[in-house]
Amino acid sequence: MLMLGTIHAQWITVPTGTLDELESVLVDGPDAFMTGGMDGRLMRTTNGGATWDTQFLTAAGGIGDILRLDADLILLAGEGGVVMRTTNDGATWTAVSTPAPDDLYAMTRWGNTIWASGRDGAIVRSNDLGLTWAAQSTGTAERIHGIHALSADRVVAVGREGVLLRTVNGGVSWMLSTIAGGEDLRGLCFLDDPQQTGLAAGPEGFILRSTDLGDTWTPVSIGALNSAQAIASFSPGVAYAVGNSALVLRSTDQGASWEPMTTLAFSELSAVDVRSGMAVAVGANGTMIKLNEGGPSGIAEHLAPGALSVYPNPSNGTVSVGLPAAHWAGGNDPLRVEILFSDGRLLRQLVWAPGAGELIIDTLPPGHYMIRAADGQGVTHLARLVVTG
Repeated sequence: MLMLGTIHAQWITVPTGTLDELESVLVDGPDAFMTGGMDGRLMRTTNGGATWDTQFLTAAGGIGDILRLDADLILLAGEGGVVMRTTNDGATWTAVSTPAPDDLYAMTRWGNTIWASGRDGAIVRSNDLGLTWAAQSTGTAERIHGIHALSADRVVAVGREGVLLRTVNGGVSWMLSTIAGGEDLRGLCFLDDPQQTGLAAGPEGFILRSTDLGDTWTPVSIGALNSAQAIASFSPGVAYAVGNSALVLRSTDQGASWEPMTTLAFSELSAVDVRSGMAVAVGANGTMIKLNEGGPSGIAEHLAPGALSVYPNPSNGTVSVGLPAAHWAGGNDPLRVEILFSDGRLLRQLVWAPGAGELIIDTLPPGHYMIRAADGQGVTHLARLVVTG
């Protein structure tokens, strides 16, 4: 019998009720955030993830980015060059076509001007808060994953094969170059510090840093072989990066160095946003994690004596999972149980009702697994399992 422990993590897992990939996230406040995923899935909560309102905006396809412009006006970057637009805080949406030939991944804003970037080197611009759009010539056919406006004239964008795009005239013309040895670049963020430090996700094992408004970039080791996929800033000195294999990093010195953070996620994380003291990251298998950075600093990792039991272990494909009643922190609330491969891929998801006794899991194929049981209060129990067949 193997009991791995009960963990209170720095980042708390938020149940989303879906296994679909989540590709974008927007934090509106300490308990209010929304996330977009495949097939136009748009989910919104106002109570920290306890309950969700879900819309399916099929005209959008995958939602690559969410940009709030004011209390009522929101834009979504979609597939096929489509931008979804609402003027009533999401009650109704309108699909707006752009000249972009394919999917849009990211948006940025300065005043009433919006830029959106995507596949095939596309950057499109709107001067009227997303009502109409015009194409801009970038000189590349590579995917442009990240874009950030530093002023009405200066905009920086990064993408595949180390593509770096810069404009100093609002996109009338773009300067094209290659950085990071031609490695793929994903998320892009500029801090609100005096020198407007720039941070770009990638290449593998590094985050790029600029202190001259994006003209030149220096690689900073993140101490891991994983790749960062997205970056967001909390304050002039603090930034977060997320990526492959549930990578979560924090920097408190404008990106000059990075430290790993504890998370109970196992899947790839593809987007992160920080606002009002709340950080939220999303990714594959419907994964969402959150961190109340504005709260007490005691959200650090705590490893208690093991409680979750899995037996027999090794198993021939059928196992029993047990948890003493004293460890059901949610009282009468059920636990969400996930069976994951050792690389973090989700195999199966179950609901374990209180008072049901042991949970029987059968017909697992040979391999190495992690059993994860989580309640609604952020307490997660873990155990490892080997199935020999």
